[in-house]
Amino acid sequence: MLKGDSYADDISVHDVIYIIANNMDSWPRLIRDLAQYEQDQVDQFVFEKDKARYTVSHWYMRRILADHLGCTMSELFFFQGRFGKPYLSVETGLFFNLSHCEEYSVLVVSRYGEVGVDVESPQRMSVSEIDGLTQSVLTSAEHERLDRLPVEQQCESFIRLWTLKEAYLKQKGWGLHYELNKLSFSIDGPIEVEVAGMPDCDIKLGSIMTQGHIVSWATLNRAEPQIRHLNLPA
Repeated sequence: MLKGDSYADDISVHDVIYIIANNMDSWPRLIRDLAQYEQDQVDQFVFEKDKARYTVSHWYMRRILADHLGCTMSELFFFQGRFGKPYLSVETGLFFNLSHCEEYSVLVVSRYGEVGVDVESPQRMSVSEIDGLTQSVLTSAEHERLDRLPVEQQCESFIRLWTLKEAYLKQKGWGLHYELNKLSFSIDGPIEVEVAGMPDCDIKLGSIMTQGHIVSWATLNRAEPQIRHLNLPA
């Protein structure tokens, strides 16, 4: 698949969310396909796991976007928003967002408009660590809902809320310059969001647990996204 097959999927109706295994052993043979500034960034990392995660995720991002646009990986040119979000020129009609954690990276691609995605493991934090973050991350209503859950469900629920907030901010292009505790999410039914007390009805939100990780997204496409799992061959 590295040579001939295409990673492009039909995104005329559905957005596609690519879930990518961060193969530790593959990164040295992929780094040469990255732009020089990306290779320089890899050189800044101290630990091999960070070099691998960045290289694999950015290789896939470039390969998938290039396949969708019918160009080579080296022909892609990225711009940067006010708060650092990368994007392609509007003429391409292609929108994307990338997120990664230790084991997996996630890329969402759309033709409908700006998108945001985030991925995290519920095992990342303990209940005591969550208690120290609730004031800065959750609204009072979200905090109360979390407290009503059994202890064994609190980590997963907290990470789901956190990833939804991150995905929403990335869709908006606001980065982390907006306070998370001003975003209030309802996740008991269809996921909804209020921003400083006002509902945002234009955004389609979603969240799933897959391969032990929570993936959350924010998009303008009302259709459910397709989920595709990718893993580099040995």
